[in-house]
Parts: sequence; structure tokens; C-alpha cells
Amino acid sequence: MEHLVIIVSSFFFLISIRYLLGLYARAKLPPGPIGFPFLGNLLQIGPKPHKSLANLAKQYGPLVTIQLGCDTSVVVSSSEMAREILQKHDADFCGKSVPDAVAGGLQNHDVSVTWISAGDQW
Repeated sequence: MEHLVIIVSSFFFLISIRYLLGLYARAKLPPGPIGFPFLGNLLQIGPKPHKSLANLAKQYGPLVTIQLGCDTSVVVSSSEMAREILQKHDADFCGKSVPDAVAGGLQNHDVSVTWISAGDQW
């Protein structure tokens, strides 16, 4: 019985530490709703994501941070903000990863415009 108490208390301790570290990391991101552990904001998005994201933009502004499962995403909902991000800060956002399904195939991702890294060749 004592082992069960130790296991359960350590589980809640680890969950609370992860939650506090997540709040610290979110301090550097745009505002947004706080999601549930492991689910994020998936329950708040619902079946019509375009309407849910528009409502979040009305509440939090043109940049909204949401968590989709364990992945943190920043949603841009105004054309002016998208223009500024894509024109002035494009080098900051050009880091993209090649999915395993693409990289494991014919190895054409090295010359594909979709997956090539930003640089002179692109």
C-alpha cells in the first residue's frame, strides 16, 4: 500500500512540475488559452476549427498560442500580421523538418522546393 501512495504522489509531482515548466515557456509566447495536460486545446477547437480560431483571435488578438496535443502552435489570424511575419521575420520561421515518410522514400527531398532548406539553392 505504501508503494502505491509513493507512485501516485510522484506521478502528481511530475505532472505539476511539467505544468509549471509549461507556464514558464508560455511566458515567451503570444497569449492564448491554457490547455489540458496531454490534450492541449484540442477540446476547445471542436469540429469547426476556423470558427473556434476566429473566436480565439477576437479574445486574444491576431497572434494566438494554442497547444495541439503536445505540440505548441502559434496561429496568425490577420493579414497584416502574416505579412509582417513572412516578410520581415522569414529567416526565423524557415526551419522546417522533413517528415520520415518523405525522407525515407526516393530521397528526392534534397532537391524539392517544398522540403529544401532556405538558402542560396532555394
